[in-house]
Amino acid sequence: MSIGGDRWNGTLPYLFGTPANRLVMFLGRSFVHILDGMLGVVIGLGWGVLLLGLDLSKADLPALGLTILVTTFSTSGLGLLMGCISLITTNVMFVNNSVYFLLLIFSGANIPVHSLPAWMQAISWALPLTRGIASARLLIAGADLSQVTRLLAGEFLLGAAYVALGYWLFRWFEMQAKARGTLETV
Repeated sequence: MSIGGDRWNGTLPYLFGTPANRLVMFLGRSFVHILDGMLGVVIGLGWGVLLLGLDLSKADLPALGLTILVTTFSTSGLGLLMGCISLITTNVMFVNNSVYFLLLIFSGANIPVHSLPAWMQAISWALPLTRGIASARLLIAGADLSQVTRLLAGEFLLGAAYVALGYWLFRWFEMQAKARGTLETV
């Protein structure tokens, strides 16, 4: 919503016109969302403990914290990519809500990935959040960091790929907008 919001608020031309480093500016758009996402997960876990009796006594809490950080990074990468896509669509909320609901279906948040058909499982592992959820579930069940390292590394690499693709699109849209003189509409 940060990048799409800049378009709707009329501040996108200032972002494209600034001499600031584009990569730092692009990644900076996600920093607050990573912190917000981490806080949201911690609050959700707190409510899970208080209201639902979630047992965190076996959990490796530092590893769980790392899992939360890596997972919010990867989902922010997808968010940055969606922000770039929002530059070329008039209905940003439709795109974002569609992706949100697809994540709920495919990531294992509501339906275990192993119970999905094979074609859906393939999609699940190509999306952020799936490995993070699997890692968090293992850690809460008593696994240690060494047992989820591959999941976390995969989640981080997937997030980095989404950031790279989003950044590439951002730069391409910027060049197209400057060439056409259509900064507000890309």
